[in-house]
Amino acid sequence: MDLLSRRFRLTTAHTAMYFVPDMITKFLRRFGFTSKVSSNKKSHKSHPDFSIIPAVYTDAAFLTNAYLSAASDGAVASQPNTDEYISRSIAVSQRELAPQMHPHPFASGQPRVYPLDDLFVLKKDDIPVGVLWLRDYNDFQLLESAWFGELIFLWIQPEFRGLGVWPLVSEFAKKWAVDAKKSHLMGRCRKPSRRMAELFERSGFTTDGVTPSGMSVHTWRC
Repeated sequence: MDLLSRRFRLTTAHTAMYFVPDMITKFLRRFGFTSKVSSNKKSHKSHPDFSIIPAVYTDAAFLTNAYLSAASDGAVASQPNTDEYISRSIAVSQRELAPQMHPHPFASGQPRVYPLDDLFVLKKDDIPVGVLWLRDYNDFQLLESAWFGELIFLWIQPEFRGLGVWPLVSEFAKKWAVDAKKSHLMGRCRKPSRRMAELFERSGFTTDGVTPSGMSVHTWRC
């Protein structure tokens, strides 16, 4: 069964509750559909050296080290037990574990949601060099959340940055969002990630607000 089709109500990770101006522009202009992209595959390769494949349990050590590195740089929130957090997240991505419900992604005081996470590993010549973490807000009891996918974590080993990996990641994430029937794909950048904000803008994402903590919110309309 295709990784992206085995979808049921799950949740994980660490979305923060916050307000964005005009509730993310009326939940990002609900019906603002634009260009379409063809369906995604279990793995993707459009760059001669890099590929993106679903994460498996043997990738746990690499994912843990990547997350710890990003947390030390302030790019993601720290976890009290990163090893356990990553192992649980891989199980969710493999559709073997249903985590607890999660806070609403946009505002406090709203019903909780059940986002579905997909973890991927970026490889060069079959060697792990990066992590891509995508989240599907698939709780259709909360219609506004069902329209969104989010790129919640991207990490690439420093020596492989600037080698043209981002276009591959952006294309992959957009195809993932369209395959999941999302109307919008989101990305949020913490203060140390201004470079990511620039990359989002170059890839057709628009800036739709800034959180009270200083995170910029970027959206691509599927």
